[in-house]
Parts: sequence; C-alpha cells; structure tokens
Amino acid sequence: ILGPYEDIGRLPWWLERLARGGRVPTPGPPDRPLQYVDARDLAGFLLDNAEQAAGGTFNTVSRPGHTTIGELLETAAATVGGGAELVWVSPATVDEAGVSGWTELPIWVPPTGELAALHDGDVSAAYARGLRCRPVADTIRDTWDWLRRDGMPPARTDRPGVGLSPEQEQRLLSAAG
Repeated sequence: ILGPYEDIGRLPWWLERLARGGRVPTPGPPDRPLQYVDARDLAGFLLDNAEQAAGGTFNTVSRPGHTTIGELLETAAATVGGGAELVWVSPATVDEAGVSGWTELPIWVPPTGELAALHDGDVSAAYARGLRCRPVADTIRDTWDWLRRDGMPPARTDRPGVGLSPEQEQRLLSAAG
C-alpha cells in the first residue's frame, strides 16, 4: 500500500533519497513488474463494496505490469527534481552485497527466491468488483506533495525500518562500478 500518508515509509524513503541527489543504487532489472495499491484506491474499493454489502476475498493491488521498478524510480526521480543518477544493480549484485529486497530496497523484490511472486498476483476478482488503480505518476506526485507539506512521518516503532544504510548504499555503488 503506497500513497500519501503511508506510514511504513516505502515510497517516502525512495522519494527522500532521490531528492538528495547523487548516485543512487537502484535494483534491477528496470523492467521488473511491480504490483501495489494506492491507499486511496484501496479505500474507494472497500467503501464501494461495503456500500453494496459485497463480501469476498480479494487481492487488492494493481494488475501485473501496471508499472515497473524502472518506471516507478525514474518517475520519482523526475518528480523530486534532485538530480539523482539511477545506478542500476542486478539482483545478483544486491544479493552479493548482503542487501535484502522489500525492506532495505523498499517495494522491490528479486525475481527469484521466496518473494519472487509478490508482484505477480491474480487480481481479476478485485477488478471484477470495481478496483481501479491510478497511474504511478499520480501516486508519486501526490506522495511527494504530502511529504513537502507535512514532512516525513515519524518512524514506526512496531516495525523494522526501511531503506539502505549509507554503508549498504556504498557497497552497492562500489559493486556496480
């Protein structure tokens, strides 16, 4: 779940990091598909279905191929305007550097391993019930506007933090060349 007021910090972490500029290790391949849902789209889906007294089990994220890690990070870099240079690193390089997907590289998971299918869910039931997901550019723009207006939310104490440490970032950049 991404979008304004996201308090886990996945998209906010990327936006803040890209806004600082410089070389930013970005997990590839750039065409790796992502599935997520903007919190506002999820809320609309839930309210519409509650109003209709509709029940069921739904995988409520965007369709496979809605966006890619490349489109998300390139759009984010352009939106924040920090002059970041995206330095694409392979999943093997991420693994060799001892960096994990999802938490240390938020939103992204490697194309192999236990989380590989995370961005490959069947969402046909949710779409049949009316789920609609806004374009990634809208989610990024509105999240950035929220962060500029209100600042980064306080870190949650009930969950591990997200994002790369400076040491992990340097290891990835060194490995990427």
